[in-house]
Amino acid sequence: IGLVMFAIGFLLLSQTDSLLSYYLIVFVISVGVSLGGFHTLMVSIVNWFQKHRTKAVAWSQMGYSVGGLCVPVVAWGMEWDDWRTVAMISGGMIVLLGIPAVQWIRHRPEEKGEKVDGIVQKVEEQTKVRDAGASFTWRDAVRTPTFWLISAGHGIALLSVSSVIVHMVPHLTKGVGLVLSEASLIFSLVCFFLLIGLGFGDAVRICWKKYGDFDGRAVRSEFWWWALFVALVQFAAAIVLTIVLIIFQNLGFLQWLSVLIFMVIVLAFILPSIAVSVRRLHDLSLIH
Repeated sequence: IGLVMFAIGFLLLSQTDSLLSYYLIVFVISVGVSLGGFHTLMVSIVNWFQKHRTKAVAWSQMGYSVGGLCVPVVAWGMEWDDWRTVAMISGGMIVLLGIPAVQWIRHRPEEKGEKVDGIVQKVEEQTKVRDAGASFTWRDAVRTPTFWLISAGHGIALLSVSSVIVHMVPHLTKGVGLVLSEASLIFSLVCFFLLIGLGFGDAVRICWKKYGDFDGRAVRSEFWWWALFVALVQFAAAIVLTIVLIIFQNLGFLQWLSVLIFMVIVLAFILPSIAVSVRRLHDLSLIH
């Protein structure tokens, strides 16, 4: 239902000719996104994953960044024809691609004969779950201050992010003077770095958690994401150090302090880098 409303909204948007109809159509699109977008997917992910829930949520957020990489295509379409044509094509693609894709989604693993996290719980874990009693219902949740505090914080965060997204392209085109295609490329570049950041997150968390742990294994993605993270951090620190040494040539204390901070950063990465390298060699069965 949500995707149908989403698609109909875009098709109607291509025909709008007044401000009032525009607001009504945007309302229809917003309701469609709410019913068939983030919240629905989060419910399915929560049902499917328990041990790896945060990782699954993080991977799902990559879809937004991947979508941002398509912005230049939208900009090219608007320069090629106009925004009405792009809106109509977008609505058609939602119908042709989005609605069939939704049919593959199952809200609970039991619907496909699977288990949560794809594993069978041990007897003691099943007993612990039974002893824990029934989980919160939505009625229980809305009665707690925590729910409203989390909702308010999430809403404020979305408001700030949405404000930046909405005003980025107009600022780049009208304020900076870029053409639409150039502004869309910058927007996609931001989404690209968001995509990299999502990949960094899990690898960085694991490597810091296992700071001096030489046991266990490290998969290839964990090793290379960490290596890229270390390279970028040290490269950025080197640039800042160079700028400080050039600008503040007469302030010897500040120069020595900058060098000291840079050395601390470099030394801080040595032990976890060696540890993840050893765990990677364990995963490759090159050492035991």
